[in-house]
Formats: sequence, structure tokens, C-alpha cells
Amino acid sequence: MNRSIISRARKLIAKESLVYATLPAWTIIIIVVAMGAVAGCGVPRPREQTAVAVHRDRLRQIKRIVVLPFYNLSERIDAEIIVGNILISELSRSGRFSPVKYGDVQEFLRQQKIQSTETATTELLKALRDRFSAQAVMLGTIITYREWSPERGDKQPAMVEISARLLDCETGQTLWFARQKRDGQREKILFDFGESRFCSQLVQKVVREFVDSL
Repeated sequence: MNRSIISRARKLIAKESLVYATLPAWTIIIIVVAMGAVAGCGVPRPREQTAVAVHRDRLRQIKRIVVLPFYNLSERIDAEIIVGNILISELSRSGRFSPVKYGDVQEFLRQQKIQSTETATTELLKALRDRFSAQAVMLGTIITYREWSPERGDKQPAMVEISARLLDCETGQTLWFARQKRDGQREKILFDFGESRFCSQLVQKVVREFVDSL
């Protein structure tokens, strides 16, 4: 495994330290090996993705999920609303999950005067469990949400990068986590399906793959 792969793995672990701190060593090794395998391919990649189910047996029991507003680091001020609504839709579409309405969760957070959902405390997990009969909570970070804008002569393609994790309301354990980056232009180069010029299209693809990996 070359140095660049190890370096990327270290950076990923550093950025997602809150997640990886709860994971066993063998899981982190899997991530590093997977990244090395992807890097060995000699073709353009339309996406960079990591998805790991840490506790698969418990994950199979999960049905009722609360989606918290994702922590938004992007330039789009309402990106967390867009991502949240698409995520709720995809969870429902799967037929496996019964997500709580996004508006109900937002109202609950307002009532509790909770402004940041970058992390979820044990108290918050229990409160969401008691209020919505939730078994798990999904939260995450919108790292990039860059729209393609021909009006301003923008030559950069649309791009999104999102990380997410699913926490058990009973134990606080990380049951699953994922991270994916999608570039509209790369998809066109590799698959010739036409460039995804809108972030909402890329988010739809990212979120659908997140849900399918659960």
C-alpha cells in the first residue's frame, strides 16, 4: 500500500475522529485496504466512497430512524434542508425504514433549544427515543455542496461531499457510517450518462447509495 493511500486514510480518520473513536481497529483496517484497492484502478472515478456497517446484526433490527439536520460546512446555506428531505424520502422509499418527519424533528429541536447537531449526546439520543420511539439517529456533515453556475462562467462542475453515521439510541454506538464525494463531470467521463449539473441530482445519488448500504 503506497504512502498516498496511508496519508489519505489518516486524513479521513482525523476528519471523522468522532466516528472512528468508537470503532474497532479491524474496521479501520478495512477502510484503508478498500481505499488502496480503489486507488489501484486505472480508470477515472465518478465518486469516492466509504460505507461500513459496524454492527450488522443490530442494524437489521432498526426501523424507526430520526434524521437530524446535517452539520453544514458548505457555501449553500440551506444544504442541510435539501439533504435532510432527500434522505427522508429515500429511507421511506426503501421500505425497510420508518423515518420521523423532518419537520417534526426540527420542531422538537427548536422546543429543546438545540442549535447544533454536529454531535449527538446521550441525553439527546434518549430524548429522541422517548419522543419519537426512535431506535437510531442519523447525523452527519455536508462537507461540499458546490453548484454549477453557467451564468458566472463557472467551469467547475457540480460537486457534493457528505459524511453520515447512524447511532443506536439505546447504547450510543455507531452502527454504520459512510462518506461519499461525487463530481458531475467525472460521471460524464466514465459512464457517458450526461453530466450531473445540479447538486440535488448528485445528492439524490449519494443518499440513495447511503440507504442501500444500510
